[in-house]
Formats: sequence, C-alpha cells, structure tokens
Amino acid sequence: MTNHDQFNILGKPIESLPIIKQTRMRFAAWALTLSMVSLLWVLSATTALAEFEQSVQVSLGSATGKTTYSNSDPTYSFLSGNLDHNTSGGSLAITYSRVLDSGLIFGGGYHDYSVSGQNAGYSKAGYCLTTSGATVPCTLTVSLRTDKFEISGIFGMVGYRLDFADAWSFRPQGRLGIGNSETFNYSGVATLSSPSATSVSAGLSKSVTDSGNMLVFVLPVYYRSNNILLGLEFQSLGQSLTYNSGTVSIKASLVSATVLTLGFLF
Repeated sequence: MTNHDQFNILGKPIESLPIIKQTRMRFAAWALTLSMVSLLWVLSATTALAEFEQSVQVSLGSATGKTTYSNSDPTYSFLSGNLDHNTSGGSLAITYSRVLDSGLIFGGGYHDYSVSGQNAGYSKAGYCLTTSGATVPCTLTVSLRTDKFEISGIFGMVGYRLDFADAWSFRPQGRLGIGNSETFNYSGVATLSSPSATSVSAGLSKSVTDSGNMLVFVLPVYYRSNNILLGLEFQSLGQSLTYNSGTVSIKASLVSATVLTLGFLF
C-alpha cells in the first residue's frame, strides 16, 4: 500500500473523524393531516343516522427497521453502506374504531413503535502517523449502533370491512399518526490499532428528539366470537429520520410490524 492509500487521516486525532454527527430534518404533512381530520369529522356526523359496530382493541407485536450510513467525503466514503444494520423491536397500539353498516371503518388511538440494533463493525487496514512522526501499519475499526429509534403518539384511521366467511373479516386500513414524537438514540466507536503503536479509541453517544406525521398501512384479518375480536395485522411503516452533518448522513427507518390484536365489541 502506497502513501496515497493512507486514508488521509495522518496527523488528525481520531476524535475528528466525522462518523456520527447530525442535524435535524423535519418531516411535515399538514395538508394530509387536515384532510384526515375533516374526513373523520364528516364520518362522525354520519353515525347519527346509521347503525354501527364499535370496539376497543389492544395490539402487541414486533417491529422491524433499518439504519443506514453514508459519507460523500472521498476520505471516508469506504464507510458508506458498511455501517448499515437492521433493527428490530416491539409495537403497541390502543385503538377505538367504528364500523358502519356500509362497511366503512373510522376511528383513532395511540401507537408506539421502538427498534434497536447494531452492525458487527467494519475494519480497513492502512498506515497511520504516530506522535513521534513515524508511519506504521494500522487498522481502523468503526461500529455504529442504534440504541433506540422510537415513534409514538396519536393517530386517526379510515378503512373498510370485508366479510368473507362466517365470523371472519378482512379490514384494510390507513392510519395517520399526527404530530408523533420521534426519538433517535445512537452511538458509535472508532478505533485505530497497530502492533507497533498504542491503540486509540473515540466514542460518541447522542440522543435526538423530533416530531412529525407517520403514515401506516394495515392489512388485518379478524375473527369474531360473540363480543370478542381476535386479529392478526401486517403493517407497512413509512417513517424515517435523516440526520445530516457535512458529508455524513445517517438515516433511521421503520419498515414493518406484525401484530396480534384483542378487541372488545360494545
């Protein structure tokens, strides 16, 4: 390896590596929010003239996500994609819904999704400059961990009930989380190690909060027994947060959830 392959970190303290820095990028969808609120208001007015089924449901399940890292600086571009990792965790929801005789569903509730995970670390060999001015072979090892990516808050929903067998129904829904809180806790470690010099490490841990709207598509199948609803839901989650600082970009996303639901009709 020639001197031109030395990562361009010679003479720079490891604390200066731009591995995990951030700025906040807000996600807003107020037009969609106002449309949802208006629709729910209109639907609420129609219930005065229609028969309906109403229920309260408690849902628990798993959630999956992904965190990606990219760096456009040619010095550190080799880290792009090599710090990506999948995340997993749990989900919780409490929902109130009404089903009109027409099959139309509307309602709302509270939901919470939380995931975490880490990559195995990425290493690359090169050369480093010691404090005495000597050039020695060394290895740069970098790891990134999502300590927690969580989104929670209230949501409104609309959907439709399709009965396909005795006591069985398919109830596709669209949900809009309104002003949901978002928390991203992450940490990283960079280590320079060499057999002929003292290893140097630097770590960083950050917590960032934000708020935004979250769109969820739900594909649930329900079984009804008297006044009890049992359901299995597959959810597609479309929410992410991207933090940018200079050439560094870190994106945390929620991807999907699988949920078991217990509901009570009244």
